[in-house]
Amino acid sequence: MHHLVKAAAGASLAGGVAGAVVGGAVSAAKQAKDVKEGKITKEEAAKRTAKDAAGAGAATAVGVAAVSLLRLGGVFGILAVFAVAAGTKYLLDTEGKKACKKVKSSVGKAAGKVSEAAAAVSEKMKNEEPLKSE
Repeated sequence: MHHLVKAAAGASLAGGVAGAVVGGAVSAAKQAKDVKEGKITKEEAAKRTAKDAAGAGAATAVGVAAVSLLRLGGVFGILAVFAVAAGTKYLLDTEGKKACKKVKSSVGKAAGKVSEAAAAVSEKMKNEEPLKSE
């Protein structure tokens, strides 16, 4: 089993890199068109391309790992990689955005609470006498 996992990890990494390259190239072409038409800036195009490349790479890596671990091959294996990768990319694009919004909201609330606690401790320390050293 260890050899299967090791082989799946290697194939997944290679597939992920290939997916990132292809996804990034496709995205770069689209972003270049949008920049040329004045729809977005070069900086925004670079951000979108990097995000799309990372998403495509991650999705492809998941697809290759699943197919490798299930020991699927041939045409069925290739179709399974595409199906799993497409499903993963869809989840990243839809549910990932929702999750990021929830995390941002939670982090913001937590930061507010930490700030309030720090202010309260600071105020309390102002009212106390300093420690005397012997």
